[in-house]
Parts: sequence; C-alpha cells; structure tokens
Amino acid sequence: MKSISKELISEVIKKRESATHKGNYGRVLLIGGNKKYGGALIMSAEGALNSGAGLTTAATDSVNISALHTRDPEIMALDWDKRDELKNLIVGSNVVVCGMGLGLDDQARDILALIRDSI
Repeated sequence: MKSISKELISEVIKKRESATHKGNYGRVLLIGGNKKYGGALIMSAEGALNSGAGLTTAATDSVNISALHTRDPEIMALDWDKRDELKNLIVGSNVVVCGMGLGLDDQARDILALIRDSI
C-alpha cells in the first residue's frame, strides 16, 4: 500500500496560475438528471467541481436547474431540450459523462443517440 504524502499530493494537485480561468483547465459536460432523479446529476457535478475540473456544465431536465444553481452557482447549466446547444457542448468538451439519473425512457435514448452521433 502506498501512503499519501505531501510529495505525492504535489505531483497530483498543481497550483493554478493566477492569469487563467476555469476554461483553461478542461471542459466537463455531465448529462443526466431526469425529472425524478436530479440529485444524481447534482452530486456528480459537485464531484467534478470538487475534483478540480475546469469549466463544468450540467445538462439536465429544466426542473433541476434552480436546485443545481442554489447549491453550486459556479456550475453552468443547460436545459437538455435545447438539442443544438447540447450538441455544441458535446463537441466542445474534453470529457462527457452521461448516465447519472438519466432514466430509461425515450428521451434518455434520444440523448444517448445525440451523444453517439456527435462524437
């Protein structure tokens, strides 16, 4: 077992330059959280934010956006029904995470097809 030391942490966690912004540290898009399962997306987006992801965007059902911004105003949000904007975010992201609270309905299948067709 390897113990966590200051040296190991300094190799993994780097201090950010002062003349940068969150977009300089990667773009993460999380897609999920239907009307019933918005909490899954919110917790996942918080995990990305707290792990050091740069610009973090959550695409979700519109009912979840106010709860997301109440907890984490620094996470950008998009109503996933805005498919052209969602497609642009998929293409422009370094990482796309999909599934938490997405559900199994036709809308979930459509979103998965959009991701498949965009990458």
